[in-house]
Amino acid sequence: MFNNYECCECFVIIIAVVLTAILLDSTRVIDEHGMDAYDRRWYIAGDGYTRDAFGQIYKDGYYDVWANIWDHNPFYAH
Repeated sequence: MFNNYECCECFVIIIAVVLTAILLDSTRVIDEHGMDAYDRRWYIAGDGYTRDAFGQIYKDGYYDVWANIWDHNPFYAH
């Protein structure tokens, strides 16, 4: 599978990908309702909307079917 790479080269590539993913995830700013900048840009945040740890959107404490169907936030890909 990795015929063109030495073992150490593959290991460095894997470590670089993992560190990049950690860096991108740590730069997100999530408010007290679980919404991030992407949700605020697309006007999902506000007006009683909250998001749980798994990315499900709730409106006033109730599961919002339409908001979850049309949700396209890449950080909460279900």
